[in-house]
Amino acid sequence: MHQKIAALFAILFLFCSDHITAQEKNDPNLDITAATGPEYDWLKPMAGHYEVDMRIWPKPGAAPIPLGTFKVTRQFVGNFLQEIMEPLPGKNTPPFSRITYLSFNKINQRWEYIVMDTRFPIMMFETSFDGKVANGKEMTTYLSAFPVPAMIGKETAGQMAKQRRTFSIEGPDRDVIHQYWTLPSGKEYLAIEYVYKRVSQ
Repeated sequence: MHQKIAALFAILFLFCSDHITAQEKNDPNLDITAATGPEYDWLKPMAGHYEVDMRIWPKPGAAPIPLGTFKVTRQFVGNFLQEIMEPLPGKNTPPFSRITYLSFNKINQRWEYIVMDTRFPIMMFETSFDGKVANGKEMTTYLSAFPVPAMIGKETAGQMAKQRRTFSIEGPDRDVIHQYWTLPSGKEYLAIEYVYKRVSQ
């Protein structure tokens, strides 16, 4: 008797699984991984190889401090634009790896950005308020709270700050990322800049 009941449940499970799979194939709204829409028209051209100049501002009104030029490889892993930043070969730069993932979540209609940097071993997860790309060129993500990294300087290191990050496309071979910080009891200011220059596809 128990064997017959088990066999019946197995048949029902297979029937339901096949039915659900068929529905998913016929209903694009159920395919949460589909990279469709104008969002990816903006994102796809970013893939390629770049050299990136980075500089920081340790506090509002301070002069910018160049941190060097690094190599970047951007490629799609599924629907995620993966970026890996490392020192340029032959440069006297301490080794590090900065890995990011940028994608559009079509379920909640917002951009999502994850940053993992061995120079600052805290994972950062940022989101946009909506799916808009201003003028087809600029998108913004936000981070409500994070500790300021030591590379900025002892004066502000460890303080909890808010961040607004802008991704700006200035041309087919050049784009810029700006990180604006708001420190406790302070006004927003430009803290970090990455200038991307394409070297190959």
